[in-house]
Amino acid sequence: CYTQAERIAPFESLVHLNRGGILSRAGRQGEAVAACRRAVAVNPQVRDAWYNLAVCLQDQGLFRESEPILRRLWALVPTDSAVVGLLALARHRASAFLEALTLYRTVLAIHPTDETALSNHAAALFQINQPRTAIRAYERVLRAHPTCFMALNNMALALNRIGRADRACAVLRQALCLDPAAVDAWSNLG
Repeated sequence: CYTQAERIAPFESLVHLNRGGILSRAGRQGEAVAACRRAVAVNPQVRDAWYNLAVCLQDQGLFRESEPILRRLWALVPTDSAVVGLLALARHRASAFLEALTLYRTVLAIHPTDETALSNHAAALFQINQPRTAIRAYERVLRAHPTCFMALNNMALALNRIGRADRACAVLRQALCLDPAAVDAWSNLG
C-alpha cells in the first residue's frame, strides 16, 4: 500500500513518514530508517520526520547518530520531554552519565512521574557509583509505578552493593512476583 503511495507521490513527506512508522512497528528497522531518511530529504521542515528518524536510529542501536537530530529538535522545543528523554538515553548509552542525569532531571521537571526517566535516572546514579542515592531514586520510581520490574531488579543490585543482601533478596522476590520468568531476577537472586 505504502509502496504504491510512494510511487504515486514520491515527493510527499507524509507518505514516507507513515511507511517508516509501519516498518518500525513491524520490526523492520533498517527499512524504517531508510523511509524516515526519505521523509526528511523530501521535506526537512517536517519535525515529526526528524523525530521518527531519531527513534528508528535508536531502535537500531544507533544512539550516536540520533544525537545531533535530537539536539536540533530540543533546541526548537526545549519542553519536549520525549525528545529530551531520547537524548538522555543516547548520552546514557554513550556512558556520559553526568550529562544523562541532567537530561533525565529535565524530563522529570516536565513530567515528574515519567517511568522511563525515573528508572533511567536511578540507573545512571548507580552507574556513577552512588548506590544509596540510586536506591532512593528507585524508591521514587516505585512510589509512582509500584509494578516497575526493572526498578525492583536494579534496586536489588544497588542494595547488594551496599551490603544489604537480605533486603536485596526481598526486593528480588517482589520482582519475581511480577514476572516469575524473569531470568535477570533469578540470576541476581543467586
